[in-house]
Amino acid sequence: MKIGLGTAQFGMNYGIANRTGIVKKEEIEKILSFLDSEKMFLIDTAPSYGRSEEVLGELTKNYHNFIFTTKTLPIKNQEINIEHRKFLRDNLCMSLERLNRETLYSLLIHDSNNLYKKNFNFLVEEMHLLKNEGLIKKIGISVYSLNQIEYIVSNYKKNNANYFDLIQLPFNVFDQRLLNTNLLQELKNQKFEIHARSIFLQGLLLMDINEIPNSFEKYKNHIRKYQNFVKTKGFTLLESAVIFSSLNKNIDTIICGVENLSQLKEIFKGANSKGLKVNNFKDFAIDDDKLIDPSNWKK
Repeated sequence: MKIGLGTAQFGMNYGIANRTGIVKKEEIEKILSFLDSEKMFLIDTAPSYGRSEEVLGELTKNYHNFIFTTKTLPIKNQEINIEHRKFLRDNLCMSLERLNRETLYSLLIHDSNNLYKKNFNFLVEEMHLLKNEGLIKKIGISVYSLNQIEYIVSNYKKNNANYFDLIQLPFNVFDQRLLNTNLLQELKNQKFEIHARSIFLQGLLLMDINEIPNSFEKYKNHIRKYQNFVKTKGFTLLESAVIFSSLNKNIDTIICGVENLSQLKEIFKGANSKGLKVNNFKDFAIDDDKLIDPSNWKK
């Protein structure tokens, strides 16, 4: 199982469990050094993550093995037009400049709601041009719902002129929707590279039960039951979350955001832990968008 570094915390105050704010440069340097020593080189970022790209560009200039996935900026218009192709290209070029790279591992559509807009293929076509020019190696999309994944499986197969190489999707102990479908296997059959994100559910899965906001009151018994299970198995909450995502063999990379080096080392420990199976976690799945989709959380 490969581990990719999520970097929203490097440029902005991100995550419900974040108590330290933006990660300091000194700590990021330690994190990067550890990743390099472990030969885990994928870094996931986005221009919408505050100064994340600038900070990474500065701190990785002497590291030549790191590869980057970044994302597009959102398009607010109800219809994609030809000017949005230039918008996408210009923003990729700015990301390359900020990251001090000549090419990126992948560019992902960040706002998957654009999938359903008229002329969406303008964006995919432009990404293919960028790929042919060597500015990116893979074309990807970040999704949030099963409907979006089904749409991509049906419309963006590898044998189509417009296709995606990579998909980034939510997957965690509470959000097990994909395990009740064959979509992960279908994606694999179509040669998609699959990256799992939100494995900590923006930090909610890592919080002490007494620190969880009152807005989650109706779910606290469910969360408490899960935390008691983790305790009886002898793992930390962070290790357990990583173990669950690591158990699925269709997932190529799990994207993990961290606030410090200690958390990253704990993630690696979890990824290499044995003794649990997917069935150990099945009772903790919850099909409630108000919990498993952070966009529905009360701010």
